[in-house]
Amino acid sequence: MRRTLVALTLLAVASLVGCSQNTELQKARAEADAAKAELAQVKGELDQLKAQLAPKSAELAQLKGELDRLKTQSAPKSPDDSEEAVRKSVREFFGDLAKGFVRSAYDLTSLAYQKRTDLKSFEQFLAHHRALQVGAANLSDSPLFEGDTSSKVRRLAKGNAYECDMVTSAQDGISLVRINITLRLIEEEGRWKIDDFVEVKSSPK
Repeated sequence: MRRTLVALTLLAVASLVGCSQNTELQKARAEADAAKAELAQVKGELDQLKAQLAPKSAELAQLKGELDRLKTQSAPKSPDDSEEAVRKSVREFFGDLAKGFVRSAYDLTSLAYQKRTDLKSFEQFLAHHRALQVGAANLSDSPLFEGDTSSKVRRLAKGNAYECDMVTSAQDGISLVRINITLRLIEEEGRWKIDDFVEVKSSPK
């Protein structure tokens, strides 16, 4: 009888231990599931934040690029560098005229000039001042202004502007003419643009 009671007692204890273990296991599983759900929620929030920050990152990269460009433009340039850049712009302008690329030449003028003079008016201006196109071939040669062509580039006292005086000779029909041209250039968007035609004159040579 005593042995039976002992056996029943042990069985009851084992049963209680088993129930306790099952409860602990279920609790652990529940905690693990809750942790997984919380982790998934956090991951979703992180993905959402990344999506929100992506446009800002692109905008920041764009702003950085603009800042670098402005730093480059604002870096001090020696007079020789500026004068050479002015000469290059003049060469490009007359090179386009010599090839008949009027629109390309017009694009080398400043925004202020284009506001004052539209493309049609620019074409009329060229037709009225034949010296610009007649002398274009000479004025577009590289290196600029050699032989029967001379030039002088000077910086103006006011503003960031240069004037370029050019003298050349060219054949206009059956006549040889002497051509005097003075251009004013300003720096715009990192390059020199023609802002005004100060003088355009031709006379028999």
